[in-house]
Amino acid sequence: MGKMILGLKTGLATGVLFSLMATSSFAAQVTEEKAKSIALENAGVKEKDTSYILAKSGREDNQPIFEVEFLTNDFQKYEYEILVEDGIILEVGYELKKDAGKEGAARVTLEQAKSIAASHAGQTEETVSYDESKTEYDDNRLVHEVDFHTSDQKEYSYEIDAATGKILSWDYDGKGYLQFLKNNGSGSAKSAAPITLEDAKAMALKKAGLKETDVVWKKAGQEYEDGRLVYKGEFLCNGMEYEFEVDAATGNFLDWEVEMD
Repeated sequence: MGKMILGLKTGLATGVLFSLMATSSFAAQVTEEKAKSIALENAGVKEKDTSYILAKSGREDNQPIFEVEFLTNDFQKYEYEILVEDGIILEVGYELKKDAGKEGAARVTLEQAKSIAASHAGQTEETVSYDESKTEYDDNRLVHEVDFHTSDQKEYSYEIDAATGKILSWDYDGKGYLQFLKNNGSGSAKSAAPITLEDAKAMALKKAGLKETDVVWKKAGQEYEDGRLVYKGEFLCNGMEYEFEVDAATGNFLDWEVEMD
């Protein structure tokens, strides 16, 4: 798609993006409606909150894909390329179509912009390699441009308002990641799960500030949601109930709830 002018919701919870990007796998081929569902879920957007959503068939490197495009009611525009075979997201693009803020002096540094971009992608500055980072004027607005890739060949490109720190646009390219899976014998994103169930449980305990000996586990296991491998668990401690959901591919918390038992 080249440099897309469409893409993911900047209001998305930090790091969820990319829970995104490469964890969809299906036993059956993806339908048009399923492709829409994958895109909306990945963006954290409900269909009722869009002014339109379109999906059309296409091909990328001789593979059948769905191109899904939608615009939210608050003027965020997205475009996805999704493999028909297994629902893997090949590309994502985002642009905030409404002016994100008035022109102003840089209050966000380039280094801060790099951190914002990495965090939005579900990464840290230690887990990415920066290809290019620069600051320039675009339509009289000072913009930080940040490009980076991960060790498993996921590629990201961001434009961040230097005055406000808002993400003006971003792009994701997962073609290299798909090839990475094939080269490593995975063949499918379904088997790419660097985070184990025990890792997820340990992360949840750390988030709660508890130790294994402090809690009673009600349940813990794994399942696939729209082709994405997730770990879910519930545990009790001192009259409180904790519930979590962790993306197996990124280690990001997709859900975290604490309430009285």
